[in-house]
Amino acid sequence: MRSRESRKFPARPNHAPRSSREDHTRRNGCACLIDRTRIVFFLQFNKYLSVKRKINRKMNAKAFVCFAGVLALIVAVNCDVSHIVEENPVTEVCLRCICEASSGCDPTVRCTGDACGMFRITWAYWADAGKPVLQGDAPDSQSAYANCANDALCAARTVQGYMRKFGQDCNGDGIIDCLDHAAVHKLGGYGCKSPVPVAYQSKLDQCIHYAAGTQI
Repeated sequence: MRSRESRKFPARPNHAPRSSREDHTRRNGCACLIDRTRIVFFLQFNKYLSVKRKINRKMNAKAFVCFAGVLALIVAVNCDVSHIVEENPVTEVCLRCICEASSGCDPTVRCTGDACGMFRITWAYWADAGKPVLQGDAPDSQSAYANCANDALCAARTVQGYMRKFGQDCNGDGIIDCLDHAAVHKLGGYGCKSPVPVAYQSKLDQCIHYAAGTQI
């Protein structure tokens, strides 16, 4: 009869605690989920890059076509492009100074006497400028002139149009600058070589002085 000490029992399997197995499974699951997320992200990102490249190619092609069209137009008409740069002969700073000298640039100013708005524009001045109008107005409308002259933007367009037609070297210094535009504005296209009223010129000079260092 075998002694109790000689009995051998089968070894118990060395199983990890249940909690450890669950943690391991959870970590594997999370890792798989992260890997899938990364794969989806990179696929989407590559798709985005592909679409972006296509859009850039299309935009570059359109830009090239537009640029070629402009060049073709310039060659076809054999034109000087300097008038494009000078489309608005009066700078924004000069416009503000003319406005300041004309009325103190008071937005509440309307039609008094024969002039309207901050720039004190007459009907003849507006007509010579090409009769610009507000959207929805017609040049032959009875209110078109006053509506435009009393509107800051439309009035500024009127000044630009007038200077395109009558801009000249009024003071004989060899250049056409803000002083000339201001003289044309005040005295008209045919009388700008006459002396400018002192009060008007003083306000203009003061405004230009404050705007020193800015292109006028």
